[in-house]
Amino acid sequence: GTPKEELPELTDDFVKTLGTVENVEDFKTKFRENMKLEKENRSRESNRLNIMEKILEGTTATIPNILVEAELDRMMYRMKMDITGMGLSYEEYLKHLGKEEKVMRDELRADAVKRVKMELLIAEIAKKENVVPDAAESEKQVEEIMRGYPGADLERAKAYVEQIQINEQVFKILEGK
Repeated sequence: GTPKEELPELTDDFVKTLGTVENVEDFKTKFRENMKLEKENRSRESNRLNIMEKILEGTTATIPNILVEAELDRMMYRMKMDITGMGLSYEEYLKHLGKEEKVMRDELRADAVKRVKMELLIAEIAKKENVVPDAAESEKQVEEIMRGYPGADLERAKAYVEQIQINEQVFKILEGK
C-alpha cells in the first residue's frame, strides 16, 4: 500500500516555518485571534448588509439600466477571473452548470441592481456628510497595490482605494459610530 501521509508534529520549530510566530503557544494565540477577527468581520459585514437592505427597502428610485449593465459586466468579469484563476475553463464551468452566459447574467441582475443602488446611496450619503478619503492613507494603500501588482492601472487603483475608504466612513456613520 501507499505510505499514510504524516502530519508534521506541532513543535516550536515547525510553527516557526509558518511565519512570524515564536512557538506553539504564540501560534495558538495568533490562530485564535485570527479566528476571532474572521468572525467579527463576518458579523460586521452581515450587519452592514442588513443596514443597507433596510435603507434600500425604502428607496423607490429607478436605476438607469446602463449602470446595471455596467455592474453586470463587472460581476461577470470577476466571475470569469475567479473561475480561470482556479485553473478551470469558463466554458466548461457553464457547461457543467448547464447554463448559457445570458442565463447567468439574468440570474445576477437582481444582485447587480442592489449593488448599484448601494453604490448610489453611499455616494449620496458621502456627499451629504462631506466624506472624503484620507489622501496620505490612500497614497500608502495605492503604493502597496502597485507593489503587489506591478502593471496595475494606477488610476483604477486610486479609485478603488478611495471608494473603499469612503464606504468605510459612510458605514461608520450609518452604524452610528
